[in-house]
Amino acid sequence: MRKKILWLIAIIIIFLPVILWWAKPSQSMPIIVLDKTVPDPEYREHKGLIWFINHEKYSDGERSLKDYTGFYPNSQTHSELTGIKDQVLASPLLYLVDTYGVYTEDLKHRKASQDRSKLVYGGLNDDDIAIIKAFTTKQDKTVIAEFNAFASPTPTHIRQEMETLLGVNWTGWIGRYFEQLNNDEIPDWMHTLYEQQYDAKWEFEGKGFVYIHENETIVVLEHDKHIGENELKMVKSDGDTGFKSASDVQKYYYWFDVVTPSENVETFYQYELDVTEAGKQILNKFGIPTTFPAVTKKTSDYTAYYFAGDFADIRSPLPPYWISGMKPLMKVSSLIENQEQFFWKVYIPMLSDIYEEIYENYNK
Repeated sequence: MRKKILWLIAIIIIFLPVILWWAKPSQSMPIIVLDKTVPDPEYREHKGLIWFINHEKYSDGERSLKDYTGFYPNSQTHSELTGIKDQVLASPLLYLVDTYGVYTEDLKHRKASQDRSKLVYGGLNDDDIAIIKAFTTKQDKTVIAEFNAFASPTPTHIRQEMETLLGVNWTGWIGRYFEQLNNDEIPDWMHTLYEQQYDAKWEFEGKGFVYIHENETIVVLEHDKHIGENELKMVKSDGDTGFKSASDVQKYYYWFDVVTPSENVETFYQYELDVTEAGKQILNKFGIPTTFPAVTKKTSDYTAYYFAGDFADIRSPLPPYWISGMKPLMKVSSLIENQEQFFWKVYIPMLSDIYEEIYENYNK
């Protein structure tokens, strides 16, 4: 009898997190997700966001990875905001995950290609910006945008309107951390640009950062030679009182863009790049700062957050969303300093705080 009781207790303990999740009331609210960069059915650019929406029950039932506006790789078709204009205007939140788009070579290989090729679909267009601007004229609306929401291939005039709407100005520079500067993740076009600009072969090895300007200028910074041990960190701004559950300092390991904030725009996090004297000289030569905004907030008739990085993108398999307590568990169990650790210690806690505020306003 005692053994049966112990087994029963063990089963309850094992299944309690699942039971607690199912018992939690839904917090359903309409959320519009725009992702134009879906070259394959992994839905990598927005799968972390959909996991969060399902885990926090901000949807009725399960929200599918296919439940977004943008490009659909299986059918090689796409949808537009114009087709769901009424839903957009009725939603309290519009999330622009990525608008870089899909290219012909992406579809041939069913993944993001290493070669530059013809654009199939991507970039914000005039219809997009018209709907986004109409959205922000309504009461209690929030826009969240992250890299790449308005850079290439979005036309310059639309980019400028997005910059005004978000309260940031793009310097023209984007960058990325690479664990190895000589592996297959380095696109072939980076090699080509470097060899054309410097008249030298790409012979880098080890960790480093690559910066690319919209005019195709390329800058390579090598670990130890140009970059210090702290690499690129996201640091909470002095006096910041937002995102209390997010880590104050966290290394960042993926794509980012270099922006400056407009007047009266709050900077919650800033990037700090640890550079040697040699690295500083190179950055100064090209006018690239070592400190620049990572997360900003513009408060006007609407609220706009800009994440100056590819925050929602996650490679690692995600745990089942229907288990309660996964957020704190993953936060404390992410011991290796990599992009997954950033996802659980900064990105998900930030989303939790932002969505909670939006939900409260939506249900006033």
